[in-house]
Amino acid sequence: MSLPEPGFCSGCGAAWAPGSRFCRQCGSPATGAPPPAPAAPAAMPPPPTPTPAEPAADEAVAWQIDVSVLGNRFLRGGIIKGCLVTTLLSALLLGGIIGLASGELVPALQAAGLAVAGVFLLFGVGLLGFLVLVGFHQPIAYRLDGNGVAMLNASRVAKGIHRTAIIAGILTGKPAAAIAGISAQASETRFCAWNEARTVEDYPAELTMVVRGGMLSTIQVFCTPENYAQVRDFIFARTSHASRR
Repeated sequence: MSLPEPGFCSGCGAAWAPGSRFCRQCGSPATGAPPPAPAAPAAMPPPPTPTPAEPAADEAVAWQIDVSVLGNRFLRGGIIKGCLVTTLLSALLLGGIIGLASGELVPALQAAGLAVAGVFLLFGVGLLGFLVLVGFHQPIAYRLDGNGVAMLNASRVAKGIHRTAIIAGILTGKPAAAIAGISAQASETRFCAWNEARTVEDYPAELTMVVRGGMLSTIQVFCTPENYAQVRDFIFARTSHASRR
């Protein structure tokens, strides 16, 4: 049997020493067979897919903005809605009282009509006086944090007028004035928790977001040109469960 040329062991792949009959590594006899093919390298696992980071619980955004009372369509719509609601309540209240007292329909309808006229007159005079005393712009402060969105009417003059209207309406026996003051006072401060938000509306042209929760926790968020994108992303990141419009 001829000795193999210098090469590799067919059993373990170790290098042959010249003149050897057996592999010094594993003891296999010389056969002259080619060495085994090297094993293919193991495939590398794919990199893990990154998951989006959760928003920080202690992160907060706060700012204050002056909003035009008549020029902003959201505030203007709120004034009109408040006037209509107050008119309806006053008409039902006064008409019901007169109707129960007289037992007749005509005096009740007349009282309801007078209530409607009185409310519109008071609302017009009150709005004019409000604009003269407070101004045509309202300072509104906002704070967004891990709990929800809070809105505060930062005008001290407006707060004083609302309280004065309530007191004056009670002392003079004018329920329409008191109701208007109470309605305005209730809108001074609002808060909506993120888990209560049911709908989020985005109005890029007006730089406005509307977060709708319950009846008393719907907040119109007026932004500045500088912070609109930040506020929108902040709200959307925490209201993924709410429907969007």
